[in-house]
Amino acid sequence: MSSVRKKDQHPHKLTILDLALDVYDHTTNVIKNEKIFDPKFKSLIDKMDLEASLIYHYCRSANEDYDNRVPEEALVRLELQEQAIQNCMWLKTDIKLSQRKFHLRARKVCYWTELVNTALKAIKAWHISEERNYKEQNKNGL
Repeated sequence: MSSVRKKDQHPHKLTILDLALDVYDHTTNVIKNEKIFDPKFKSLIDKMDLEASLIYHYCRSANEDYDNRVPEEALVRLELQEQAIQNCMWLKTDIKLSQRKFHLRARKVCYWTELVNTALKAIKAWHISEERNYKEQNKNGL
């Protein structure tokens, strides 16, 4: 029987906030490379930076600032999740636009898009779960 050292074990499964932060980190690292992202196209670069940061901010706010057990707060929380989902979709669109404009390698685009897709799937699953819980609570008069 073999054992894994405690320091070699994964501390926990990635959370939605970890995934959103990974998207932001990767986005900012890619767009700051002036060899690829020509500063003449500042508006697209700034838009991508904003979208990536908003994904994290909306998820963090939904997770930490609003209680899904309070009906009014649950609705705000669901709306913040929807905004995070929308920003994931916009970022994916802008990654595709950047591929054409800045001649990004396909491998870089695939990796970046997959990071966004992973976060998007997790946020959608979170949203669907909480939306189902909200409807169930309201149906039961809670």
